[in-house]
Amino acid sequence: MVTAEAIDAAWKRLKRIDSEIRRFHPGDVGGPGFDESLRNLTANEWEEIERIIKTFEFPCRLVTDAYGFFLVVHAYGMIRDIQTDALLVISSGQFPFPSAKEGFTGQKETLQRLSHITHRPRNKELLEFHGFEDLHSAEFYAY
Repeated sequence: MVTAEAIDAAWKRLKRIDSEIRRFHPGDVGGPGFDESLRNLTANEWEEIERIIKTFEFPCRLVTDAYGFFLVVHAYGMIRDIQTDALLVISSGQFPFPSAKEGFTGQKETLQRLSHITHRPRNKELLEFHGFEDLHSAEFYAY
């Protein structure tokens, strides 16, 4: 059984990993900000993240930018159509997979490795519940 304390601990763990792997720099007045990558995930951290996502059903979505894609893990909310805050943002080059180190050429393989999380039916339901855009095929997010 999943307890409120366990959910809170998982939420805090994802936020802690997020603060260790990236720093967000806000933009100028009204302008977009940007993420600075501090380090890559370790294999153990990725395994822990996968377990947390599956156990606590945190919604995950893919977002593209000029340099690749991001996996964004969101908090779970109880109110329909309210987009929840991001707990963890991982850029395409921060995964502990060999393909993530290959730049643009490895993105398709990296996305395929993530699809068991991002494109599972339950995640699609969670994204719809929270009012997020429908996911495209994994290949859509690769350059």
